[in-house]
Amino acid sequence: MAQQHSSHNGVPVQQAASPTNPTAISPDEYFDPNFRLESRNIGRPIEMSSKVQRFKATLWLSEEHPLSLGDQVTPIIDLMAISNAHFAKLRDFITLRLPPGFPVKIEIPLFHVLNARITFSNLCGCDEPLSSVWVPAPGSAVPASGSPFPCEVDPSVFEVPEGYSVLGAERSEPLRDEDDDLLQFAIQQSLLEAGTEAEQVTVWEALTNTRPGTHPPPRAMAYEEQLQLERALQESLQMSTEPRGPGSPHRTPLAPTPPSFEEQLRLALELSSREQEERERRGQQEEEDLQRILRLSLTEH
Repeated sequence: MAQQHSSHNGVPVQQAASPTNPTAISPDEYFDPNFRLESRNIGRPIEMSSKVQRFKATLWLSEEHPLSLGDQVTPIIDLMAISNAHFAKLRDFITLRLPPGFPVKIEIPLFHVLNARITFSNLCGCDEPLSSVWVPAPGSAVPASGSPFPCEVDPSVFEVPEGYSVLGAERSEPLRDEDDDLLQFAIQQSLLEAGTEAEQVTVWEALTNTRPGTHPPPRAMAYEEQLQLERALQESLQMSTEPRGPGSPHRTPLAPTPPSFEEQLRLALELSSREQEERERRGQQEEEDLQRILRLSLTEH
């Protein structure tokens, strides 16, 4: 497609049309401020299509109804509309500016030939009369409660039935791991079996199922064995140094008395000094071994 135009001096100008210039506008014409393009322009023409979807819904409204559309029904529809497109369409419809009243019946099209009808009926009805709900007679004098269907509910329906018990003394305990629960159960069982519910036990006593203070942990057991060994040595030395005549009666050795606090402190200091000497000896031995290894490595090179 080609169009012929005249320039300012009357010279004809040939300009071929293109997809981006369908009306064949020349550069001189486009940039000339005095030239009127009329309806011509550079660029592809705008292709715009609009789609309007209309549907016809039917509402049956009731001005006096015990339910509230905005407070009781709309939140439920909002939750259902998250995963259901039909409920989303219903939500968009009932959130429009509707006349006052509660829609006791809604008929909304889902497809071209399929309609959905939602009806709120028999709100306060029941198949059998309930002994816990009392509905006054139409002619009786009942205090105004703000609802067109007043009724009274027996408070006994909110009480805990027989056979139920409250766990945790109405306290909310944080979630604990299974290991912590097992440890607490072991401690409780050890206390119950030992009969010392008021005493405190350690983890070792709980796991070994022993009474508090009877079987100490391994380190304390080693310390107790050391004390018993030293007491036995002292008793044997004392018995060997005492003279025993032929007619002297045989005396039964007395039970060893428990060591005093000063004796325990002295033994603890002796044990700590022995351990310190042993650590120093091992450190010195390691240092000598390291020096020997270094000398051997130097002589090999």
